[in-house]
Amino acid sequence: DTWVFDPRVRRWSRRATPAAPSPRANARLRADGEGRLVLEGGYVYTSSTVYLAAQYRAAPGRWVYDPAADRWSGPGLEPANDRAYREGPFRPEDFLQGPRPDRAATDRRLKALPANTWVALNPPHRPHLNRGWGKVALDPRDDLVLLWGGGHSAHGGTDVAHYHLATNRWEQTVPVSFPLGQLFTSHRYPEGYTFNGRPWITTHSYNAYGYAARPGTMVFGGRVFHDYVYDPVAADWVGRFDKARAMQDKRPYFDVVMEAAGDDLYAWSRTGGLFVLNPRGDGWIRVLSPQAGMPRVLVDQSGMLYDDRRDRLVFVTQTAWRKPFDGVLYLYDRSAPGPAKVETLIPANAKAAGVTAFFGRMLYDPLSDLYWMNASLPVRDPDGRLRHIAFDPRENLWVSVAVGGANIFGKRSTPDINVINHAVDLVFDRKRGLIWAADGNGAVHVLRPDRAAMDIRPLGQVGRP
Repeated sequence: DTWVFDPRVRRWSRRATPAAPSPRANARLRADGEGRLVLEGGYVYTSSTVYLAAQYRAAPGRWVYDPAADRWSGPGLEPANDRAYREGPFRPEDFLQGPRPDRAATDRRLKALPANTWVALNPPHRPHLNRGWGKVALDPRDDLVLLWGGGHSAHGGTDVAHYHLATNRWEQTVPVSFPLGQLFTSHRYPEGYTFNGRPWITTHSYNAYGYAARPGTMVFGGRVFHDYVYDPVAADWVGRFDKARAMQDKRPYFDVVMEAAGDDLYAWSRTGGLFVLNPRGDGWIRVLSPQAGMPRVLVDQSGMLYDDRRDRLVFVTQTAWRKPFDGVLYLYDRSAPGPAKVETLIPANAKAAGVTAFFGRMLYDPLSDLYWMNASLPVRDPDGRLRHIAFDPRENLWVSVAVGGANIFGKRSTPDINVINHAVDLVFDRKRGLIWAADGNGAVHVLRPDRAAMDIRPLGQVGRP
């Protein structure tokens, strides 16, 4: 669209030109000295889904605007006042193709799942451009999995992808917006909001967001001075609030881990200990200081879960980057009398947990009473089953659990340390009694846990994995 500013009345007005140059950004506008304006160059969107592809391209051209005639001239004019979007998988409409979702068919499929076997659900349309190096958040109220991942060398958009558990369908609620000129860079994604009032993703989201059942929003804490709030029902970002001073950090997306515990949302911060979101959802209350024994958060090598059977938060973390895990767990008993404190648990086979270097994602499964990690052993059993790494709180031992079906991880972190995938996160669906795994490429797997039928073996046991 074409706008004219009248300095006599200090007012902008939009002209009714019948046609204009195509929508673009960063074009150069100059007067030609004869009462006309010349528009040159600029860039436009691309819609490439190729990894690390340019999302903008130069758009050369030269157009002339005659204010007296209110008319543009030049090559390739388009209808005026048009709006440009990326095409294909970057538009919400792309996810609405094909037949309508069949809730009853999905329900029958989930009820027929075999025990202890990963089953690929293959949703018909998936998010694009790798939204990895993040986590997912379960919204049990709205029966959704929320994916806010990407950044750095992955998807850098402002949109939150919704996965509907009941219908096996991904939904994209808004057109994708990408940073201008800052895609695929590290530590350079802009602060603040887009022109549409949505926050930019950080270098990666890591574990820096979570769903708060009270008040029913998702909170992203990966910025230095503010935490941003997403409303799954409105399907959009709805505001932000000031970050507690004790939580402020130069790289908070690296060093904060969020986890839901019942109606509460907790944040584990490298700089300030443990915090809980207030009931209004617009600020944090400190629960534990670093002096109370809280361990250190180390980038994406720290995880937290809530064990509701024992009403405790469980923390694991690495001592150094890419070093074998020491097998130590840190426990915060929410119902214990007296001042809040952290206890250290060193299992008898703690050293055996050194088969992995990454425990950035973890969940509690109340059906099998196990803490599942986003890691597996690098070698399958002779019968082809994968062995997931888990912790058994009944025995206080690190274990491996044989599960059939797909390898949901499939990426080796080093030649001699476990198989992991930084795009995969696990959530437990209490409504259906299922474990869901979703990754940054939109792949979805589901597992029905049955402890009575599980092959569980202590890590490091002689003659066994």
